[in-house]
Amino acid sequence: MCIVTWNLQGSVGVDIDGVADVVRRAAPDVVVLQEVGWLQARRLARRVGMQRCWAFKHLGWPLPEGLAVLTSHRLVAARSFVLRRAPWWDWRRRIAISAEVDRAGDRLNVINVHLSPHDDSDNRRREAALVVAAANRLPRLPVIAGDFNDLPDGPGPADLEAAGWADAWKLERLDGVDGSTNWTAGARHGRPPTQRLDYVFVPAGWTVVDAAVLASVERLDWFAERSDHLPMSAVIEPHRHDE
Repeated sequence: MCIVTWNLQGSVGVDIDGVADVVRRAAPDVVVLQEVGWLQARRLARRVGMQRCWAFKHLGWPLPEGLAVLTSHRLVAARSFVLRRAPWWDWRRRIAISAEVDRAGDRLNVINVHLSPHDDSDNRRREAALVVAAANRLPRLPVIAGDFNDLPDGPGPADLEAAGWADAWKLERLDGVDGSTNWTAGARHGRPPTQRLDYVFVPAGWTVVDAAVLASVERLDWFAERSDHLPMSAVIEPHRHDE
């Protein structure tokens, strides 16, 4: 199965046609989106012919902001849960979406996350612990993907690895291969991304067939105009003994 994660920075608008083209080329089974509005998610899902679920995160401006899961298969169930409490208008509020999809009898659970940003490592650690707890309550171990707002050695990714999940990028890519998906402060045009904040984590024992950042060098500026994050994908083979 192919999983794509992308923080769309929907507050600046979403190029539905452009994003849909990227999604179609990746041919994913599941897409997890962060910083996306309800209408944006609906329009994108319709454009690529996928089912969707969306959950409210905070009020945002100019539109309410949330998380979404899109799938080209049957969406069996979905629910959101709170990772960090804050007033409904406060961007510090954090949620996750747990979804289950069915591809011709093969079930896959996915948790879409967007952890706290900046130097807030204590909250990221608490949020990661809540995600792990929710994951362990599911009937089968899920893929955990999204914007972790953390470097690979940060507390969020490190705690997931300690709990038994593996970073798909590390499994597939050789050391030293750049997987940056986000730009540090400053202009994005004319320079490559500088840090990896977006991840797909798989349960121990699963096979990662491929992992990629879905942006060529020639199109970096096109992507930079649309979001401060690049999409990444992972093609995975579940280990069926965990069911």
